[in-house]
Amino acid sequence: MSIRGMPGAGPGAGAHVRDWGGTLRRLLKRVAAERLRLATILAATVSSVVLHVIGPWQLGRATDLVYAGVTANSSIDFAQLARLLAWVALLYAASSALNWWQAWLSTGLLQGVVRNLRQQTEDKLARLPLAWFDQQPRGEVLSRVTNDIDNISQSLQQLLSQLLMSLLSLVGVLTMMLFLSPRLTLIAVAAVASSVGLAAGLTVKSQPRFSEQWRATGALNGEIEEGYTGHTLIQVFRHQAAARTRFDLDNTALYDSSYGAQAVSGAVQPAILFIGNLVFAGVALVGGLSVIGGQLTLGLLQAFVQYSR
Repeated sequence: MSIRGMPGAGPGAGAHVRDWGGTLRRLLKRVAAERLRLATILAATVSSVVLHVIGPWQLGRATDLVYAGVTANSSIDFAQLARLLAWVALLYAASSALNWWQAWLSTGLLQGVVRNLRQQTEDKLARLPLAWFDQQPRGEVLSRVTNDIDNISQSLQQLLSQLLMSLLSLVGVLTMMLFLSPRLTLIAVAAVASSVGLAAGLTVKSQPRFSEQWRATGALNGEIEEGYTGHTLIQVFRHQAAARTRFDLDNTALYDSSYGAQAVSGAVQPAILFIGNLVFAGVALVGGLSVIGGQLTLGLLQAFVQYSR
């Protein structure tokens, strides 16, 4: 990972990744080294998503069974209803078990990758000359070994587990929605496009603030580390006031950058939830008219609403 910083500007100041694509490829290459475990994770993820996506459709069939029995003034086939509900319960149980299994496998795989990365970092630091350490603030080195590697671990976890699961779920849900009602699917697709565009815009705005947050974190770590190790010298030369002033400045910078980053990124979820509520209202209105007109059954509308949520 190529990191370039401005000498003397403090820990992490001006640091940035020069090659995102190359960095991501190298990280994924480390993950892909465990081919068998990675293939098992992908298979478990796909199976979990497929079983979970089928669930609402089967619940819709159960609703249609009850509705048909009520509207036809005949008895409800409770034996068939029980079989359908037992099948749905089995689907959700199997999906949850597979989801838990793939999360457990993913955690083991990624923690092994991060462990090797820490070991290689330790070996690299052991080979560096003392002159290099004399030129680096202690908090800068500490931040690279702890904060940055922890960020890599979290990013890989989200990429392999959450992002993969979300993408597969999106594909599965869209497939089922097209199968149930292409007209209602247009409403949902428009909402998804709006949500993606809004989330992308807010993410672009929050990215510089997160970069500043981690720069300020490195600066504050360096200030604390140097103040702690040089406590005796600070007292001897009566630099307590100057050290306190530098700490207050770094602490305030971290507060401001963290507040801005979290404020912008925190707006993503409420905005997407608002769009989701609009979609629910549109699907309920158009779907209700389709049920009245006989183009859609009540159970299929129920399943579509679940998919759209």
